[in-house]
Amino acid sequence: MRKSKNQFSDIFDSEQGIHISIFMPRPKSILQCKEQLREHLDTCQNQIGEEIPPTELDHLLRPIKNLFDNPQLLMSVKDHIGIFRSANMMRIVSVPTSTLPYCHIAETFHVKPLFEALNSDFDYIFFGSDNARGYLYVGNKNGYNLVEEYIYQTQERFMFDPDASSSGAKKVQFQQSKRVLKWVCDKIKEMDVEREHTLFLCAPAKHRKFLKSQLKDHDLYPMAISDRFNLKRETVAHKTIRDIMIIDTQINHNFLLSEIANVKDPSCVSYDLMEISQAARHGYVERLIVASDVKIFGRVDFAKSLIYVHDKDTDHTDDDILDDIAQKVHATRGDVLVVPRDLIPNNHPVVAVIQWPSTLDKMGPDVIEDHL
Repeated sequence: MRKSKNQFSDIFDSEQGIHISIFMPRPKSILQCKEQLREHLDTCQNQIGEEIPPTELDHLLRPIKNLFDNPQLLMSVKDHIGIFRSANMMRIVSVPTSTLPYCHIAETFHVKPLFEALNSDFDYIFFGSDNARGYLYVGNKNGYNLVEEYIYQTQERFMFDPDASSSGAKKVQFQQSKRVLKWVCDKIKEMDVEREHTLFLCAPAKHRKFLKSQLKDHDLYPMAISDRFNLKRETVAHKTIRDIMIIDTQINHNFLLSEIANVKDPSCVSYDLMEISQAARHGYVERLIVASDVKIFGRVDFAKSLIYVHDKDTDHTDDDILDDIAQKVHATRGDVLVVPRDLIPNNHPVVAVIQWPSTLDKMGPDVIEDHL
């Protein structure tokens, strides 16, 4: 299965000015929601209140303050809450992974919790058929939509009946089903979906071979979850698919972690923050795994190959260095996985698989430790 398109691209790409990232556990009441907002606004006021003009500060914080008058907007968020505010944008997003309440102010947004969301979210395509119609859906872990339905002609009805007995009936049934499955293939091609989706089926498993031959150039892989489909129980089929996706996600995460421990060329694996930063700058990090529960405050100057490490978050120019490196790897098309620290080998806060060009010696940037 394939990760869905990055619905957070505008958050990842924003780089100008002060960026406020607020993360809130889903509030249990409007009162709790307002209390959390007040605490985060106080944090913003304390950190940047004396650094920017009052009019600029008011412009920056006004949309967040307005949430006091409309707390239902936050209460309607399905999971935990992420609020992202810069001078040019304001976004409220659902963060499915649990997070402690905190407010982060820096020159870019704090995005590690969003990586956790992206790594657990996949698009899928689903085709179900009863005796009268075929139904084509698209969905992800949060829901699904019906794309189109196909009304069978009289001679096409019962073609997906798994109880067809005689060899002649089965042959006719399969020829009829090819017309319908071609419609499925054509519709999927029209959708222009990303590659490497799984196409889930509620239809006889023998149709997978035909679908695979039709969709081989689109990297869509048929998987039968049942040989029967009932429109009245479509939610059950989609829940089954989402359960499969959750298991698949966990298996994939475990595989990526075990791959680090069992990589054929250990020299490609680095736990060194300096070396990883340098490789990320040049786009040589193939896979990055960072700790969700660790922050290393400071700044990364990728252009000058410098890292400034601070004991604490000093001002809005500071950021979580792990977060900055993760964004750089993501921008250069490397894979980023965010997990609790105790899942990373040797309890390190970060590990990377680096593919250095053979002509380039491995080297890390200078590190300047400012203990303020």
